[in-house]
Amino acid sequence: MKINIHKSSYRGYADYGDIKSFHSFNFAGYFNPLREKFGVIRVINDEILGPGGQIQMDDNKNLEMLLIPLKGSLRVSSSDGYTGIVNENQIQLFSVGAGLDITIENNSTNESVELVQMWLFPKIKNTVPYTKIKDLNENTADNRLLLIAAPDASNDCLPLKQDAYISFLKMQENQKFEYHLHDKTNLVLLFVVEGTILISEGNEAEAEADIASDRDSAEISDTRGILIMSCITGCEILIIETPAD
Repeated sequence: MKINIHKSSYRGYADYGDIKSFHSFNFAGYFNPLREKFGVIRVINDEILGPGGQIQMDDNKNLEMLLIPLKGSLRVSSSDGYTGIVNENQIQLFSVGAGLDITIENNSTNESVELVQMWLFPKIKNTVPYTKIKDLNENTADNRLLLIAAPDASNDCLPLKQDAYISFLKMQENQKFEYHLHDKTNLVLLFVVEGTILISEGNEAEAEADIASDRDSAEISDTRGILIMSCITGCEILIIETPAD
């Protein structure tokens, strides 16, 4: 197994006053030739919007864009006439296809909102745009995997136009979880929302396992199809399984 821990302190950063954004991959004014993408993952932005803060995203095409409020709620609108609210413990998918302008606003005038934006390249291009919201607080007992998004939406998850799988995992101290890849040839990115985890394939001594903490991402390839995650402190993890291209 090969693993790269991209520490949160190494990310790009932009401060626009009422918007503060950390970039795991190249975005806006941040550029690193080694941080263009991982598999089909193009963007992971960890952001804070101040009261009344707004992000305007125009001319989006052929992207699967996910919004995940970690604290607070967002008011979201798009150029096809959609307007709505996405709350903490929900995730919203915009499949922008042939093109869509999106406006994201803090729904509060007195408190900041924290969110993660994630963009994936689709397998199918120039499709009709659509959006859908899924609750994250259903079936999120400790040490139980919640599938959020997948190519097949039959399990009531968000339907992706890509052979990728996005899951949410919550663990308490000293719990372990064994993640089985849907395809052994896929790559896996673990984004640690909070907590500290050890990552292995199960055959390494604990001292040899890789460690990832708050807002780090672990980028994993060449697995045998299984990952073992051991929680050191209370953990919330986004698991993105992606084809190589």
